[in-house]
Amino acid sequence: MLQEYYIQRRGEAILLKMAVESAVLDVVTDEKLLHESLAALDASHHGLVDVPFGRFGPFGVRLNIHSDDSLSIFADGPEFDPPMEQSAAIWISKEEIRRVINDALSG
Repeated sequence: MLQEYYIQRRGEAILLKMAVESAVLDVVTDEKLLHESLAALDASHHGLVDVPFGRFGPFGVRLNIHSDDSLSIFADGPEFDPPMEQSAAIWISKEEIRRVINDALSG
């Protein structure tokens, strides 16, 4: 469950700082990716949908939209032993990420 979030803009870049009970994830994104993320959240699908969401430093961040109400946000880190790579993730609800995205787009 999302505990709190913070949004900061710098030019076209949007910083999303999201905290869950035992983790924090910062993502730099932009309006284009946020609109695409909302469209993917609203689309009907079966199974897992993987959507680009932004960056954590040099690493890509993706939304993993599940067919139920759950959603994970993964920062894909450097390769460790191909095809394995390091990663970090948080799990929140689709409604929570919609709230964060809409607040970011309205600010």
